[in-house]
Amino acid sequence: MFKLKPLVINIVLSFIALGLHAYLTQKYFDLQNGAASGESVCNVGALWNCDAVSTSKYAQVFGYPLALWALATHVVYLVVQFGLLLNLNGATLWSS
Repeated sequence: MFKLKPLVINIVLSFIALGLHAYLTQKYFDLQNGAASGESVCNVGALWNCDAVSTSKYAQVFGYPLALWALATHVVYLVVQFGLLLNLNGATLWSS
């Protein structure tokens, strides 16, 4: 069956990813609306520039920023991981 330690590590990493994607989504909307105050934290130089990526034509799919898609994906991923964690601890989400 599943091991508990790798699952807990995945949950922690997923929360970190949620925070990063939330930041990038907020930065995307700030840049699109002209409300950005200063540079992104992840602007390192000309080769590594999150603001340039957020304002490019490739920054969105179906009108939504990629970071928002990733945020939604990690929410679903966390729900699945917590379901596995509850199952490992013997709890059930519903009775059969």
